[in-house]
Amino acid sequence: MYRRLFGLVGKELAFPERLENLASCCMKLYKAEFAKNGKVFDLEKIGSSEDTLFNMYALARCNGYAYIDQPLYRYRKTETSCTYSYRPNLVKQWNVLFDEMQKVIDTYSLGEDVSVALQNRIALSATGIGRNVFFNKEQSFLKGVKEVRSYLKSARYQAAAKKLSLSHMPLKWKVFCFCCKHKLAFCVSILIKMMEKLKDKTNG
Repeated sequence: MYRRLFGLVGKELAFPERLENLASCCMKLYKAEFAKNGKVFDLEKIGSSEDTLFNMYALARCNGYAYIDQPLYRYRKTETSCTYSYRPNLVKQWNVLFDEMQKVIDTYSLGEDVSVALQNRIALSATGIGRNVFFNKEQSFLKGVKEVRSYLKSARYQAAAKKLSLSHMPLKWKVFCFCCKHKLAFCVSILIKMMEKLKDKTNG
């Protein structure tokens, strides 16, 4: 369960959209001794996933967890939430976020499986970066494609994307991640726009 905070591996990649399902602090009860180890990060610095980082530090030395498989909490996302707001510095912020996650791995000597999970998180980050790019309604589609291409071509992203296994993914995710691996920014952008339209229809 702790490794799962860093990212998905193996058959878990059949559901990439579940990456952050266990991250939220509001779904957990902590012993005080563990909660005190958690670190609080400014969203202006890391962009998102502050709950994930808190848990990575708080639970690093925890030897046991209990999971209750019941819907005891309901989280409502709306277009006014930060999840749907354009963040101009997100690429820079997420690089800080990934650096901090790597620091946790190094500090606690967490091993290869956790490192793989983090690399898979980075490989899947093109979805979040791409969605963020197109939340900016003031720029043209082609300028958005240019931003997506810049991210896909970055050394850190490419290093992670090349290692990402597509074998367990459903077809739609295989197509998307294949396009990301091969820096097909126009195709990636079209797919992201399609995802958003489908979400709008579902929510509508």
